[in-house]
Amino acid sequence: MVKNAPADSSIRYIDGVMVFEPPNELFDRLEIANISDAWLNTIEEDRPTRVVVSFDRVTFFGSEAIGVVLRMSKRIRDYGGDIRLCSMGKEIREIFEVCQLVPTLFEVSDSTADAIASF
Repeated sequence: MVKNAPADSSIRYIDGVMVFEPPNELFDRLEIANISDAWLNTIEEDRPTRVVVSFDRVTFFGSEAIGVVLRMSKRIRDYGGDIRLCSMGKEIREIFEVCQLVPTLFEVSDSTADAIASF
């Protein structure tokens, strides 16, 4: 578990790819700030070149939480890495599409395994 991150979020490696799994609901400002700090610190420390954010368990993802994913993307890409999104429900995918982030900025896969294989 990552320090200050919500208990139901996780970061793990699968086949050398860092996989972030947000909590079921991410809309509380304090929770978003905590997860942002925790995830960005982990990225800075580990400097992964391949990252997946899996929305498999996510039922609500507020607009402020999208900023977390954008900051992650910038840091990862600044040092030559790449990021993929996966397992988005219809509502969450629509949020990213309305913001014109998919498919412009992010590639989205149906599953974590597909996202990992896409690198």
